[in-house]
Amino acid sequence: MKKHLRWAGMALFSVTIMLLAKDKRARSSSSFNALLAQSPFAVVLFYNKSRENMKDKAIRQEIVDLEKMFRSLSNNPRYKGANLFFLRADVARDDIAKVAQDYNVKVFPTVQVFIGRQQIQGARIQGFVSRDQINRLIKTYLKSKIDTYLQEKDKALERELEQAKIRAYNRPYIYGPYGLYPYGYGYPYGWYNFYGPRYGFYYGW
Repeated sequence: MKKHLRWAGMALFSVTIMLLAKDKRARSSSSFNALLAQSPFAVVLFYNKSRENMKDKAIRQEIVDLEKMFRSLSNNPRYKGANLFFLRADVARDDIAKVAQDYNVKVFPTVQVFIGRQQIQGARIQGFVSRDQINRLIKTYLKSKIDTYLQEKDKALERELEQAKIRAYNRPYIYGPYGLYPYGYGYPYGWYNFYGPRYGFYYGW
């Protein structure tokens, strides 16, 4: 019973993680701030998809490849489990350009790590970076915090599974004289009705 509940809980947890998209795109300063507030951690890609850049074939391909790599990183199960957002911020939008200026981002692309709405000083890399470089950046500045977050999440899941077990052991039900059928003849003595079903609590399986 306990093992089955644990498997069910873990399965639900896994499905939930798969359904939660962690790749986000900020379209304004308000959406940028709102998205940062939704997650304990975020990795933000400031980049420039200006018309001029997208006209240049070589630069356009670099931008496309960078976006594709950045989105694929968001599918990492550990990052999803930690609710780590991968947030794309295109400074070709005037509102986003102002956000970049507020965080003193002057080179594009730049990848910056945030905790909540606070940027981590020094936790940024510039240029058309690789997947390994971003992974190292995350490991350097967020590994311990992600570990703690995941441990707390596991403990919360264990508590929920224990509560589910208690609810299953004590659920109300209706049964007949043989303990299996919802209706049937009751016992002809005591306080039970002769023909009616009776209510009770079930302890165990």
